[in-house]
Amino acid sequence: MNYKTLFYFDIETVGEHINFNTFKNKDLRGAELFKKKFDKNPWMSERSDSIEDAYIDNSPIMSTFGKIVCVSFGYFTDKNPKGYSLNSIHGDNEEKLVNEVAVLFNKVYDKNMILSGFRINNFDIPWLVHKMTKYDIKLPKILEIYDKKPWEIQSFDLADKWKFGFRYFSSLDDVCYELGIDSPKDAIDGSMVHSTYWNENELEKIKTYCEKDVYASMLVGKKMLQ
Repeated sequence: MNYKTLFYFDIETVGEHINFNTFKNKDLRGAELFKKKFDKNPWMSERSDSIEDAYIDNSPIMSTFGKIVCVSFGYFTDKNPKGYSLNSIHGDNEEKLVNEVAVLFNKVYDKNMILSGFRINNFDIPWLVHKMTKYDIKLPKILEIYDKKPWEIQSFDLADKWKFGFRYFSSLDDVCYELGIDSPKDAIDGSMVHSTYWNENELEKIKTYCEKDVYASMLVGKKMLQ
């Protein structure tokens, strides 16, 4: 496989609301569903001092209770003097954002490129499929994963390929360190995205962080396949 055939992407997600109290006031049904998970799942309640903390920690990683605020993407190309292209789709309107991603991914499919990124098969791709389904957006062919097993998805997941039967999971930062690639986690990390969005109103900072993750993934992919 040629690393130049890969289309790298990453999504950044936050909780649908700033905190659990706001969630409960605006959407009682959803808040009660989240509370049931908190009450019945020790992995959530034992790691958090309160349901408020659990919401901040977990809603950004659960598509049921979170929203996508940024999708960054990149690929290597000889048409750009830098040798690569890096861009983002970001904003507060999730439906509009996801619709633009669907249009983009149809173009990716038409160019016979393969989706790539770090842990995309278990996080980024399912999130996009869930949200496109929610908004009645026709899935791009490259995201048609229903009735498919994870390994049948047309993607090159860097996390899966790097693990290659190894017992322990590595983070993107771990892999970058091992390969001598600069860390993309210099300003914020994933645990800070929710507060950066809701408390600081810094969507541009999230965009920059997301693009750094994509670029780091591109360098990892190049090292693995070159």
